[in-house]
Amino acid sequence: ELNDYLSLNQTQQHFLPSVNFIYSVNKKQNLRLSYSKTLNRPEFRELAPFGFYDFTTRFFTQGNPELKISEITNIDFRYELYPGKGQIFSFSYFNKKFKNPIEIQQTVNNNTVIYQNANGAQNSGIELEFRTLLSSIFGAKYQVLDDITLYSNVAIIKSEVDITNLNAANIDQNRPLQGQSPYVFNGGIQYGSETNGWSVAANINRAG
Repeated sequence: ELNDYLSLNQTQQHFLPSVNFIYSVNKKQNLRLSYSKTLNRPEFRELAPFGFYDFTTRFFTQGNPELKISEITNIDFRYELYPGKGQIFSFSYFNKKFKNPIEIQQTVNNNTVIYQNANGAQNSGIELEFRTLLSSIFGAKYQVLDDITLYSNVAIIKSEVDITNLNAANIDQNRPLQGQSPYVFNGGIQYGSETNGWSVAANINRAG
């Protein structure tokens, strides 16, 4: 018995430079600037020439062996402040430009979707992060406050993808990138004892 199968043997070369600059304003402050180029390779199910039924969305999803690798150009700027032991406050701005991002397109058959490469996309946003000891907030009156760390980071992201090659029948030429949350929040508190060597933490996270 012979089984049909797909054999993909593609050789591709990509130049992926990465440059990082760090400027120390003083012993407690840094400025960082970075540039890099990265890739997003299609997953197996995105390349596979067969479909599968999603019981959650009730859509039949079809793979596409003609998908191209997505290229991403990244630029990041970051300001860092280190006020004391184990503490940090930072502000970041980032910008990512995508070439051939992988999106899902609805076919003529309304119950079937297929993976396709869009023309391009862009992500930009800011991120705030802090990590501090409770003793820095309430004072060092109690030794236990030196063992408790409060931390959080929040990112606000704006994304836009060019779908003119995928959605010719629709007057909309762009929309948010599929799967990209407009914001991400993480926070937590941790107690760590150097005396007995154990720690406990509580965390919370939310994505838009």
